[in-house]
Amino acid sequence: MDIQLAKRLIAEQIFKINEEWILKAILKLIGIDEKAADSEFVKQYEAKLKPMTKEELIQHALEAEEDFKNGHYMEIEDYLDMIEKEEK
Repeated sequence: MDIQLAKRLIAEQIFKINEEWILKAILKLIGIDEKAADSEFVKQYEAKLKPMTKEELIQHALEAEEDFKNGHYMEIEDYLDMIEKEEK
């Protein structure tokens, strides 16, 4: 089998994976450090950020306060439980 074809077949199968733990195992297997990958993601994300105006900040704060008043929030314990379940 041609090496380029083999790479393509592997890539096609990887794109079909929906389980995070499988992808993490593949990253570990091929020697990609998850923290380094996360760090690169953060760098790319931060490069796209733009400063918020004072008015935008105030508007976000008002919306957050309204959400809280309407019960649209999650207790920290519930959030941590949710994250823990997702990691398994």
